[in-house]
Amino acid sequence: MTVKANYEKFCEAVDIDSLIDWLILEGFCANTDVTSGNLRYARSADADGKWHLLFYDLDAAFRSFDSIQSNLLNGYGASLIQVASFSVPLMQNAAFRDKFLTRAAELLAEPLSNKSVLDELDRMVEELRPEVGRDYARIGHSLASWDNAISELRSMIAGRNWQQANIDGLCRAFGLDDEERLRYFGAIDGRMAGGGAIESAS
Repeated sequence: MTVKANYEKFCEAVDIDSLIDWLILEGFCANTDVTSGNLRYARSADADGKWHLLFYDLDAAFRSFDSIQSNLLNGYGASLIQVASFSVPLMQNAAFRDKFLTRAAELLAEPLSNKSVLDELDRMVEELRPEVGRDYARIGHSLASWDNAISELRSMIAGRNWQQANIDGLCRAFGLDDEERLRYFGAIDGRMAGGGAIESAS
């Protein structure tokens, strides 16, 4: 994938923007259930004819900080997960690397910021609560258990700073030095002190 002709051939077959967004979102959700048998691709001759990844099945998401931006961007994933067998080699391509990290910074700055995610969570909770109440009553569960799960999710996002954990995870996955980290994430990276050095996590 570092060979220009090979990368261009790959981009002819796969929608690279779709792939990048999918990888960023799967990593953001820390989905631990992305396996070779749990993936879906689609393409249509009536559209661009390229393969697009489908975003679904997230019941094993938002559980582990260790899985943020890692499962599909490391050697372990490359040897076991179908999509990671090409996402990991793509990380060595300069054009893909820049496109990926630029897009990740763009998403984490606004639509995937802690505030935006919590606002969307609040909107969804308000919309779903009546249905959850009816469903839980049907199966004899208490709505309090759902409320507890929502509280835990809010705590993970805000209390433990999910946005920052994603920035840290991407910096580790791509092996960014301080200069690269500042260039891509400086404006939103809480670990950058005075626009340069990495602050201690303590």
